[in-house]
Amino acid sequence: MNYKERICFAFIFLNLLLTTTILVAQDKPEFELGGALRFNYNYSDWKTDSKKKGGDFGFDVFRLNLKGSYKKIIFAAEYRFYAKSSGGNMLKDGWFGYNFNENHQIQVGLTQAPFGILPATANNFFFNINYYIGLEDDSDMGIKYKFQKNNWRFYAAFFKNSDLLDFGNKTELSPDRYAYDVGGRDKEVNQGIFK
Repeated sequence: MNYKERICFAFIFLNLLLTTTILVAQDKPEFELGGALRFNYNYSDWKTDSKKKGGDFGFDVFRLNLKGSYKKIIFAAEYRFYAKSSGGNMLKDGWFGYNFNENHQIQVGLTQAPFGILPATANNFFFNINYYIGLEDDSDMGIKYKFQKNNWRFYAAFFKNSDLLDFGNKTELSPDRYAYDVGGRDKEVNQGIFK
């Protein structure tokens, strides 16, 4: 079992443990299950093979989303299944949190980095340059505090590292991850963000 499968199973185990605890407490938890299935059609008139075939129609992504809450405890996760050529399977984000009250919240796990225009400025299938240089729609491993009241928002976050990676100092970032982050010797570690 590789590290991604271990992390996915650990997250599922924690969700089942939380669900069992909630059911034993005889309280009413809230859950939302969602997702998407997307296919693409591509016709490239500048490619001879594509013109001859009339284009290509194929699988793009299957996505599962799970959100839940029990009293002040919250969690959310999104797992994506892409074709191997597009990165394979990956956890886009997955975190547990706590609502202190309606204005203050903390999240721990793979949570969206509070950077730039949130949640994202891209408005098409191909995103925009901010995404491809790692400045948008980026989730990192760490802890995030969120304050929100009316139209005011404040974030303070500490991220130990970007996305998922194997443990150890010789490991690199996994190529099958959602966000574009800096890898190699200069990979993201121990970063703080205030917004």
